Amino acid sequence: MKGLVTLQHGDDLIVDDIEDLDATTIKEMFLDEGILKDKTNKRKEEKMYQNNYCEVSCYLFTKQGNFRRFCYSTGSSQWFDQVIMVLIALNSIKLAVDTYFLKAEPEDMAVVVGNYIDTFFNIAFAIECFFKIIGLGFAMDEGSYMRESWNQLDFFIVVTSIIDMALAGTVDVGVLRILRMLRILRPLRVISHN
Repeated sequence: MKGLVTLQHGDDLIVDDIEDLDATTIKEMFLDEGILKDKTNKRKEEKMYQNNYCEVSCYLFTKQGNFRRFCYSTGSSQWFDQVIMVLIALNSIKLAVDTYFLKAEPEDMAVVVGNYIDTFFNIAFAIECFFKIIGLGFAMDEGSYMRESWNQLDFFIVVTSIIDMALAGTVDVGVLRILRMLRILRPLRVISHN
């Protein structure tokens, strides 16, 4: 009985006799399935920008540039995504704790520590946004950062958080309180990943 193998080429499924395949094709199949490891990282580099068509991110960073490659691989890695999900969960807990200190004086230790924690979270989410914008490109091409609706929401929250941080203590505008409340929407991103 001859062995049959199923290859996928794009959206088409092709069934071939395994005896008809050459060694290179078999090796490619094993590399695709993760059975063999690619020591040269050639395949990883070929698949790096698979669904991203932005050649020059922010009119500065080419696909071949080391900094963009670093930003892209970091921003799209699973560990980075998991760290961001943990930060979102911790930020949600912090926002819930803040409701107990709504009437507290600005000089209270809990309010001061809470402001430092807010600053940490804002910087962390701004760094995530920065990595993804450099890695994917901002908005012009297919696959860019702003082409995904969750990224649009996340970008809006990051920008409003930065504005809130910049104006904190100088201007007490009711609109800023509303913008601060938009951070509650960040946990929706966890739902989108699941």
